[in-house]
Amino acid sequence: MRTMHFPTRNTSMNSLFDELLNDFPTNFHLNESWTPKANIQEKSDEWNIELMVPGMKKEDFKLEVVENKLIVKAELEKSEEDKTYKYREFNVKSFTRSFNLPKGLVDEDKISAKYDSGILYVMVPKREEAKDRGPRVIEIQ
Repeated sequence: MRTMHFPTRNTSMNSLFDELLNDFPTNFHLNESWTPKANIQEKSDEWNIELMVPGMKKEDFKLEVVENKLIVKAELEKSEEDKTYKYREFNVKSFTRSFNLPKGLVDEDKISAKYDSGILYVMVPKREEAKDRGPRVIEIQ
């Protein structure tokens, strides 16, 4: 068991927090960069990308395709600078994440996205010639 000591004034509230936080790890510093976790699924007619981005609004996102890359950005204003935390494990931050798209196989004009319950869903349709039509049966003559 690790013990973490916080510099505090001698107050009953601080003593209570010290007792509650006694089992927390000592390396709790948050990394400044953040990349959301992603799931990518390939279907016969499209690729589906899911990004786990809780605490945001759909207006926070910007999606664009540049040189066969899907670029997903979220720009957030820092509004919590005046808050001080005793301990912090999560933070909603701006990010940029890109995905390489298969060259010539994506119908870029039909890419769509929706944001629901903390997940950003991006649907990347395949061009007709890239769609999986299943096995081709060859007739023997």
